[in-house]
Amino acid sequence: MKKLILLFILLLLSFSINEKDEIVFNELNNEVYDNYLLEFNECDLSTNNFINIFSFFNDKDYKILEIIPYKNDDNKYYYYSTNLDNTITNFKSKYIDSLLEDNKFTNNICIKNVKINTSNYNLDLFKNIIYFKY
Repeated sequence: MKKLILLFILLLLSFSINEKDEIVFNELNNEVYDNYLLEFNECDLSTNNFINIFSFFNDKDYKILEIIPYKNDDNKYYYYSTNLDNTITNFKSKYIDSLLEDNKFTNNICIKNVKINTSNYNLDLFKNIIYFKY
């Protein structure tokens, strides 16, 4: 009988401990996070100024998801990173490699779009740094 009561108590405890809270993945600190596709005017954003402009996000929650050049070569440049140096270096390397296949070369790559995961609040602040549409 004691074993049965003990088993019953253990079951009750396990159910009470395993209560699950609802987790919302796109909300943090009362800020809504989402993926945004930022569109820049021609060459306002390029590989030469990318790190300087996006360093705005260094102390904020964000992830660079994709970079789309103006002269798109049909390749996809996906990232999931907060490391701006590695992201832009990797992008330049892959893009220049695709140009070399066509016997072309460039030093500065104009960026048309950047897909980013961040809060709407951060984007509103970022608009003070550079003009973009989303």
